[in-house]
Amino acid sequence: MLDWIVALTLAVVLPPGVSPADLDLAGNIRVTAAPPSRGPASNPSTPCGGCSDPVRETFGVEVKDGDLWVLSFDGTMVHLSSCGVVETISIEGFRGFATGLAWDSRRGVFAVTDALFLKIDLVTTKGIVVGQLSAPDTGFVGIAYDPGRDLYWITNWHFDTIFSVDPNTGRFGPAFHVPEGSRIGGTGYDAARDALIYNGRNEKHTYIISASRGDLLTSFALPVEALDFNNGEDVGVAADGSAWIHLFEPQGTYCFRALSESTPVVGMTWGRLKTIYR
Repeated sequence: MLDWIVALTLAVVLPPGVSPADLDLAGNIRVTAAPPSRGPASNPSTPCGGCSDPVRETFGVEVKDGDLWVLSFDGTMVHLSSCGVVETISIEGFRGFATGLAWDSRRGVFAVTDALFLKIDLVTTKGIVVGQLSAPDTGFVGIAYDPGRDLYWITNWHFDTIFSVDPNTGRFGPAFHVPEGSRIGGTGYDAARDALIYNGRNEKHTYIISASRGDLLTSFALPVEALDFNNGEDVGVAADGSAWIHLFEPQGTYCFRALSESTPVVGMTWGRLKTIYR
């Protein structure tokens, strides 16, 4: 099993000077020191707003009922409203390496990908694990729930492929080898356009593909700073179609009007986003 994982890792396209030994389970390149935390104002290209990470090593992102939820690798979920911390929840008994967060509206649970134990935990808003599914192979970072098809979409950076998993049976369904991008991360689903969003961390781009055909719809460059080879991570999609993407190096989650334009443009503020749910 270990030889198989190593062989997959060696096949991944990496930036110059980076070896498989430099990667963590999420496919991020390890750095000797974490970059300083920055607030939303540090990146003027961010159109809809942004929130600095409330906890270190944030990976997962989801938008639920107009509020942002983020997930740390150690299984800590943080509920934010207008970037302020509402509550911090530790997933009960979590010992793995969390890489993705999705809200399953049909079952009323979060789906959390664990890259260490190769599983998907189904977790209540109180952090209680009420179910578990096997994840497709190793190398996944990012998960999204598709309510129309009732399935989870999971990004796998080893294969540069987006897999689907049936929440009821754990069986794998449709899968797409992505048309663009490498060492991919993040999965977001936009129901209005039946589209999947993911990030190419080597190219520093976000890509949007059809969830029914897998073909490329549009893409845009991520406005990243300094150490930018790990951006971006998971993706959460708001009701208006805004994509909330975690950027690892600036240590924050930023909003982009990704699907209606070929480049990010001004979307909406947190206040406007909240009115959709009232």
